[in-house]
Amino acid sequence: MARLQRDQIRHFRQSALLMIGLFALLSFAGFLVAGLPGVAVTALFALYLLVFAPRLPLDLTMKAAGAVPLQHHQAPALFVLVREIAQAAGLARVPRLYVLPGSHRNAFAAGREPEFGLAVTEGLLRALNPRQLRAVIAHEISHMVHRDTEIMAAANLINRLTGSMAGFGWLLLALSVPLLLFTDGTVPFALILTLIGVPLMSNLLVSSLSRTREFEADLGAAKISGDPKALAEALQILEQPQSLWQRLMRPYRPRHRGAWLDTHPATALRVERLQAYARALRHTASKPATAPTGSLPMSQVYLARPRWAEFGVFAEGSVH
Repeated sequence: MARLQRDQIRHFRQSALLMIGLFALLSFAGFLVAGLPGVAVTALFALYLLVFAPRLPLDLTMKAAGAVPLQHHQAPALFVLVREIAQAAGLARVPRLYVLPGSHRNAFAAGREPEFGLAVTEGLLRALNPRQLRAVIAHEISHMVHRDTEIMAAANLINRLTGSMAGFGWLLLALSVPLLLFTDGTVPFALILTLIGVPLMSNLLVSSLSRTREFEADLGAAKISGDPKALAEALQILEQPQSLWQRLMRPYRPRHRGAWLDTHPATALRVERLQAYARALRHTASKPATAPTGSLPMSQVYLARPRWAEFGVFAEGSVH
C-alpha cells in the first residue's frame, strides 16, 4: 500500500510541475512578443479562457467522436457495472454511456463536473471478459474523479495559446525582414531558435502531463476495482494488433518504453506498475472486487446495435 501512496504523491507533484512549466512557457512566449506587458496580457487572457471559455455540450463532444448514446435496454449489465463503479469511486452522478460502432478496442471519458460521459467501443465489449471490462471502466472513472478531462483541456488550451504567441512572433519577424535587408541589422538567430523551441517544449510538456495522468488513472483503477491485474490483462489485449496492417508492421515497431510525444505510457511499463500494485494489495490482504451480481456474459452485455455514426474517432482520456 505504501507503493500506491508514494506513486500518488509523485503523480501529483509531476502534474503540478508540468502545469507550472506550461504557464511559464506561455509567459515566456508573451515576453518574446511584447516584453513584460505581453506576459501580463497573455496570463490574464489565459486565465479568462480557462474560467469563462464556453465548453461543448457532452452530446456534441461524443458525436464528434463518433459515439452514440447507449440505452439501458441495450446493455443492462453494463449500466449496472458502471453505476456500481461510479458509486464506489464517489462520483456524484453516474456518467452517461455511449458506444462507438466498429471492431477497434477503446474506451474514453469526456465532459466535466457534474456531467461526465463514458464511451466504449463494440470491439472492446467483445474482446474483454467482465473482470477486465470492470477494470477498464474503473480506469476511465478514475479520470473523472481526478478531473483529468478538465486538466488536459486546460493544458491543451495553454499549449494552443503558446503556439499562437510563437506564430505571432514569427509574423513580427517576417515583417522585420525588409528592415534587416536595407539596414545594417543582423538576423536574430537566437530569437528564431527560441520561437521554434517554445512550441516544441510546450508539446512535450503536454504529452508528459498526459502520460502522468494515465499512470494516476491506472493507480485509481487499482484502488477502485481492487484488481490491478485485470487492468494489466486488459491493456495487453488492447496492445494486440487489430488490423492486417498492424499485424504486418508489428515486427518493425520500435521496442521503446515510451516516446517523448506519446500521450500514453508504454504498455509494458503500465503493466509492470500494475503488477507491482497487485502485489502490494495482496500483501495487505485486500480482496479483489468481483463483477456485480447478475452480470451477463459479454456476448449479452451489448444487445442492440446502434445506427452508424458519421464522424471519425477522437479519444479524450482514452485507456489506450
